[in-house]
Amino acid sequence: MINLCVPDLSNIDNFTSETNGFGEVIFQGSIWAGLLFFIGVYISSPVAALYGLMGSALSAAISFHVHEPVNQISMGLFSFNAVRDHFRRR
Repeated sequence: MINLCVPDLSNIDNFTSETNGFGEVIFQGSIWAGLLFFIGVYISSPVAALYGLMGSALSAAISFHVHEPVNQISMGLFSFNAVRDHFRRR
């Protein structure tokens, strides 16, 4: 029998993990820096901004699934490369 373990998602705020992922691209760990960077990218290229947001959300979900520490996910440490890679591909 397969025993699946679902991580506890009650301690995480999805908004901060995604905006911090954007902020980490420019080496800033604050929510405001990530939000301003997202707005700037959105003004320049809405498609690239939405791809980056999708990459940030997807990487956070994968990090939850493999049981990475919740505080590191909230800091955007696992979203950094996903956001940066989506910008490069656009």
